[in-house]
Amino acid sequence: MIKSFTTSPVFFAFKTYLAAILALGIAFWQDLQYPYWAMMCVYILAQSQSGRLRLKGIHMVLGSLIGGALGVLTAALFATSMTAVMIVLTLILMAGVFGAVRQRRSDFYLYLLSGITCLLVAMPGVATPDAAFLRAIDRIEDVVVGVCSLIFIDTLLFPQSGLAKASAVTRDWLDSLRKVTAGVLRGEAVDHALQSGIVRQTIQLTPLSDGMSYEGASYGWERAHALMAVVTRGLRLMPVLSSVGDFDRESGKDEAHPADIETRDLLAQWIEAGCPDDARSADLRARLRPRAAIGLLDRAAAVRLCYRRYLRGIYAGWRYIERDHTQIDEDLPKRVHVPAGARTTPATIKQVDLRCALRACLCVSVHMLLFGSLWSATGWDDNMAFGMLLSAIFVSLSALVSAPLPILKGIAKVTGIGMMIVSAYVIFVLPAVSSFQVLALALLPALFLLGLEILKAGGVLFAILPMAMLRIGADGPGVTVDTLLCSVIAMYLGIASAMIANILVPQPPLVTSVRRLVRRSVKGVVSVIDDGGADARRLGYDDLDSFLLIQASLPQIEHDLPGQPGWQTLRASRMSGGMSTLRRWAGSVAQRRALLSPVSRALRESLSRWGGPGALLPASSLDAALDTAFDGIGQESARHADDIQAARVLVEIRVAFASMNRTAVEEA
Repeated sequence: MIKSFTTSPVFFAFKTYLAAILALGIAFWQDLQYPYWAMMCVYILAQSQSGRLRLKGIHMVLGSLIGGALGVLTAALFATSMTAVMIVLTLILMAGVFGAVRQRRSDFYLYLLSGITCLLVAMPGVATPDAAFLRAIDRIEDVVVGVCSLIFIDTLLFPQSGLAKASAVTRDWLDSLRKVTAGVLRGEAVDHALQSGIVRQTIQLTPLSDGMSYEGASYGWERAHALMAVVTRGLRLMPVLSSVGDFDRESGKDEAHPADIETRDLLAQWIEAGCPDDARSADLRARLRPRAAIGLLDRAAAVRLCYRRYLRGIYAGWRYIERDHTQIDEDLPKRVHVPAGARTTPATIKQVDLRCALRACLCVSVHMLLFGSLWSATGWDDNMAFGMLLSAIFVSLSALVSAPLPILKGIAKVTGIGMMIVSAYVIFVLPAVSSFQVLALALLPALFLLGLEILKAGGVLFAILPMAMLRIGADGPGVTVDTLLCSVIAMYLGIASAMIANILVPQPPLVTSVRRLVRRSVKGVVSVIDDGGADARRLGYDDLDSFLLIQASLPQIEHDLPGQPGWQTLRASRMSGGMSTLRRWAGSVAQRRALLSPVSRALRESLSRWGGPGALLPASSLDAALDTAFDGIGQESARHADDIQAARVLVEIRVAFASMNRTAVEEA
């Protein structure tokens, strides 16, 4: 009963209200310059999970310190020219937005707030640059008061751990991954909707993991690392499952060695049972153990080597996943080793596509140019400065999402609602306030409703806009009805400028970005062929990122881009990794280089002329070159491990190339 109440939205709104009033009271007591800012920070910071709240609070303070320092420096160096100040502030804001949109973890907020705080410090009172340092101190004081007030109240009144939610999401995620893995092992068609859901659940786990790291009393750091290890190992099974599916389609599961079919069924049953360490596990280890003797290879034997390698990878991956997963719910979890090269799952196209990130920064610069010109035409009016500040915040926030225009429309709607609320307080409520206790009671209805809205999508706008317009100080509201109206007009002009900037610099359609990601993966193969020093491992990580983002976006693109665009990136990844292996195998041995050269030339020719997802790969002599190289390895000496590996890679390249064409034919 108590737990259900303390986790309810009503209790969350009550806690947040107490923290806001505490922050406002401390700001009045210490005679801070911007008391309303301390209260606003409470609602900007508010999170249902205590660990995420603390993490965001740290980022808020650090971002304010960095932004404040940059603001003071800007005001000191460029105070003689408002135009120069605006140019420098635009560049700093663009840098902050770029860092924010490229970051995949919760520390994106640090970059965003650095640019915004720089604006708050450097832009007001540009005629008095000597006051910039005091403005920076004031802003940082307000942020620290707001952050400390909320953390204190949250710690005092039933702090909320994210472990239960993270455990529940992880269990659902593992159940879905088991279904996909077992289906592939049994030769069933891949459920792309289920696979897309797996990736979207992974994106949910990122903030939960970040928050758990700051729940030290419950071994949050160890649990977060265990969760990161589980997710990383699970996602790295996707390329292996893709390979098994492609081999099944090209060579036929039923034509495989009978022992391998039996092993696959046994492995699927073991995974569905939760990967217990029992007789089945021992049987699988014996079945999948590499053979000591290596004889001459034919193509059927090479295909079987590929299958056995994939099955070993699936078995080992699931053993590690279950081992690490048990640590999440342990009372005393042990430290888990996160696999090398682990990356956070990308949530937006800007995190994997540099062009989209640069477009977002360009959009910010266009807005600053448009509204800065309008502000200059009004003689740098103070009300327009208010619109400049808030619209810069809005355009920065809209840059974080894939569809900025709906966000800006929502801001326009909230601005109207905020104006009505603030007008009611200015005209009817605040004139009757005679003490801080009465003020706290007067703010209770609005702040309590705000606490109910704050965790909803876009709810933070209700915290920023009304409080920024009201500007409560020790002498009451910092606005009159006339100045409020002028400020709102300036805000609407800023929102219009931000919309125009987004129209002038639009983000490309998602389908276009997905096509570019697939083509980038194919270009990675060409780069490995042309440059033996190309990092195939890094390219593989990039291709996996592209695959994950495409799969998460599948519901939006499947009608315009049918087929398997995500799997095409994994096929390209197999080819780039295979060509890197073959180049190392050939080395400086003339005979091996002679075998590899026709393969490289034919593959490069086909991929260089490829038209993108849905297009057939141009006809080439690749099959003949692969056959010649395979036969040459068999004639040379198939008794060395590196020769066996080279033969296996040639088969993998053939299957990946054929699967790309098969998908194009099926789409046609």
